[in-house]
Amino acid sequence: MTLSQNFYGYAELQTGLTTAFGMWLGFVMPVQTTATIFGDKKWGLLGIDTGYQLVSLLVMAVVIALL
Repeated sequence: MTLSQNFYGYAELQTGLTTAFGMWLGFVMPVQTTATIFGDKKWGLLGIDTGYQLVSLLVMAVVIALL
């Protein structure tokens, strides 16, 4: 988090949220999208699953930033 804070130049909370969103976009979203496409799942389920993961990552980022 220190490396990303120096890179972005933001406050700790904003750095954590930006990093969590980047992780979600780079790691969670492609995996969930691939599972939806090849698993013949409904696209609405993709929104629920990835939304849950995004909220989880953002909450973890807030907790870590405020500690």
